[in-house]
Amino acid sequence: MTDASLAKEQNMIERYIDRFAKEKTTPDAEPMPDGVVDSQKYLEGKYRICWVLKEPYDKDYDAGEGGGWSVTGALANRDAWSALIRSSTYKPIIYVTHSLLNGLKSYSEVEKWFDENKEAAAECLSSIAVINISKMPGASNSNDADIAQKYEYWRPILFWQLRQYQPQIVIFGNTFQHFQADIGIKDEELIQGQGVSQEVIYVVKDHVLYIWAYHPAQMIITREKYVQGITNVVKLNLEK
Repeated sequence: MTDASLAKEQNMIERYIDRFAKEKTTPDAEPMPDGVVDSQKYLEGKYRICWVLKEPYDKDYDAGEGGGWSVTGALANRDAWSALIRSSTYKPIIYVTHSLLNGLKSYSEVEKWFDENKEAAAECLSSIAVINISKMPGASNSNDADIAQKYEYWRPILFWQLRQYQPQIVIFGNTFQHFQADIGIKDEELIQGQGVSQEVIYVVKDHVLYIWAYHPAQMIITREKYVQGITNVVKLNLEK
């Protein structure tokens, strides 16, 4: 896989996302394509990291509208970085991503880096892939039963993305339950993290580390436990 071939595949996936959106339930809304943000940076990173979330938030969702813009384009846009570093979803993703791509830094090291580099901290998002189960605009809170239905609809696209992106680390933001059976992972294969990672469940299958974590915008545990918990699991499995 080269950055040129990956970029070509990403463009094709985006066209098919638009085609799959033909049966959308909100006629005035438009699809929001996602995937690899920057193919070259994604392939050059220490690890190929893919975050799997529920659905993209759009402020116009409640009006039955919204969308029509690219998630990947927004993450790569410098003009959007000031909003991303304040986002309850993307700020924790920035923390985790920077740690994994820079020697598995501790939370305190990442926090120091973030405070010193706020203007450019979101740049690391260009090195990842972000997949939303639903490719249509959504609300700030998602119903799991609703997401399950959207998973069934978007499944062909979702697994096309995973096959083409060939991630080494897949971090599910409270979305693993929808993928588990189709990936072929049995309950008895799942491993519960220990210590600060006790809120993280993981498994290595076919040389891919699958991590089942809370959604990054969660308010159940501290950001430190969230970030350090995922980092420790990666360290345990990929730094041996």
